[in-house]
Amino acid sequence: MGCSSSFYLGHGSVFYPFQDKFWSFVTTFDQLRVLDILLSYKTAYNQDAGFQLQTLLGRAPKLYALAFHSSIDSLLPLLECMSTSVFKLDLNECEGYFNNSNCATLSLSSLGKQCEILSIKVEDRMNIIQLVKEMPYLHSLNVECPPDKYESDFSLPCKDQLILWLKYQLPSTCAITRDSSHPDRIQLWIR
Repeated sequence: MGCSSSFYLGHGSVFYPFQDKFWSFVTTFDQLRVLDILLSYKTAYNQDAGFQLQTLLGRAPKLYALAFHSSIDSLLPLLECMSTSVFKLDLNECEGYFNNSNCATLSLSSLGKQCEILSIKVEDRMNIIQLVKEMPYLHSLNVECPPDKYESDFSLPCKDQLILWLKYQLPSTCAITRDSSHPDRIQLWIR
C-alpha cells in the first residue's frame, strides 16, 4: 500500500500499513491531536502496521484521540500499542459489531485500559454492561446496539426499552440518553 496521509490543524489521517518513506514526508507530529487510522480491509493485521502505529504514537505527545476505520480483527492487535496521551477511541467506523470476545480484548488492551471516551457498535446490550464494568477510566460511552432478543415490552419502542433496561442495570450515577444526531446511538456518562 502506498504512503497516503494528510495532517492539518492537529488532525491527521493515515493509511496503514504505509511505506517507510512516509517518515521523510512527515517528520513531526508535535501538534497532532486526532488521528484517523485507515487500515486496509484487504490487508490483515501485520507487524508493520503495529510497529508503525507505535512509532507514530511515540512521536505524537499531544495526540488525544484515535479513530479506526478497519475490520475488527485487524484493529484489535493495534490496541496493544501504548500512548500516555490517547484517551479517546472512536471505533464506530469499524466493520461490524463488537461481540463479547472483542469487547473483552478491547477492555484488556493497553489503549482500552486508559480509555475515557469510547464510541463503538456492539452486538448485544450485555456488551454495554461489560464495557462499563471492565474499563475503569471510562467516563463517556457512545454506543450503538441493534434490537435484540431481550425486547419484551411491546408498549414501548425498542430503543426506549434499551434505555430503561440500562438505567436498571447500571448505577444511578450513570446518565443515559439517546444521541439526538444519531437516533440509533445511546450516550452514557459514567461518574
